[in-house]
Amino acid sequence: HEIFPSPRTVRFNEMEYALPWERGAECLSEIVTGLRARKIWTSFPIEFRFVRQDDLWLSPFYERDAVTLSVHQYYKQDETALFTFCEEVFRRYDGRPHWGK
Repeated sequence: HEIFPSPRTVRFNEMEYALPWERGAECLSEIVTGLRARKIWTSFPIEFRFVRQDDLWLSPFYERDAVTLSVHQYYKQDETALFTFCEEVFRRYDGRPHWGK
């Protein structure tokens, strides 16, 4: 495995959830459609990645292959609407929050 760190020159607030991999695309579609309908904007891309399951009890990847969806908001912008809407959707898809984001 390789890690590709990159410097972050822009400050932001982030929220990330792990979802069952088989529901990831459906959840992403609902997020994008819902954000557009509610006119909730962010200048960051939504990150979508695949992660293999593990056996760590407190891990968001415990015993299930997953996708992660991360949403970001510039630190000087209010993230409340973005995070509230996305979290409601993530939880409906059996999302597990990232402990540190």
